[in-house]
Amino acid sequence: MSVGFYFAFGHSTIVFIAAFVAYWTASVAERNFEFLKNIGGIVSTCISAFFLFAIALINILILRGVYRAFRTNYMVNCLAAGIPALAICINLVQTGCNWFEPFMFSVCYM
Repeated sequence: MSVGFYFAFGHSTIVFIAAFVAYWTASVAERNFEFLKNIGGIVSTCISAFFLFAIALINILILRGVYRAFRTNYMVNCLAAGIPALAICINLVQTGCNWFEPFMFSVCYM
């Protein structure tokens, strides 16, 4: 027997006990706090929506940074390598952002 076996056995035991405590707590709460179901549904939906909007905002900020890096480095490299057609396409995409200005302000204008 090695340390890995004892670690795995101890970890799975703790996880099993935590799952049992969570089940027992939920079953007691379900019987005694019926009125909390409606409130819990509303609160959990609001928390989920907030989390999804936060993740969306983080993704937009990451996309913005990637686009900035792409725009500055890749376009310069295309022109230096003698690929003006690709640089022209990048410029067209960049000016195409003007059409979606109300929706994509943070992504198009960096």
